[in-house]
Amino acid sequence: MQIEVRSRRGTVTPSIRQWAERRIRFAVGQFGAQVRKVRGVLSDENGPKGGVDKRCQLEARCGDLGVILAEVRDTDVYAAISRAAERLGRRVRTAVERKRAAWRMQGQTRTVTAKASGRRRVGAKRLSVRSITRRKTRGESRKADE
Repeated sequence: MQIEVRSRRGTVTPSIRQWAERRIRFAVGQFGAQVRKVRGVLSDENGPKGGVDKRCQLEARCGDLGVILAEVRDTDVYAAISRAAERLGRRVRTAVERKRAAWRMQGQTRTVTAKASGRRRVGAKRLSVRSITRRKTRGESRKADE
């Protein structure tokens, strides 16, 4: 997973860059296979005036999941980075869970069909309708059909 942190105005100090990379890896690291690149943009909305104006935008580029965004405004840059990383982690987790649920639902259509016919699944093997209709019951011999 590649992490890129930049600022709209000026440069990013090494301590801020290190903090951002650490927080992003902690929040999104468990989804390393799905997340290819995370890009962070830091900006100061009002300049030196102060207030809730430090903004952190994080953009995660994921293979099948697309682009996932998180944006936070706070008074402190470090707090904005931490909250944005947490939010990005939750959004990536939600997207991955939705993808897994959709994948499972595709597999369950075959399982439901197998259960509806009265046969039990053995182990983790999935049975199609065709294989269920061709299976023999305990009392029948194979030569009876041939």
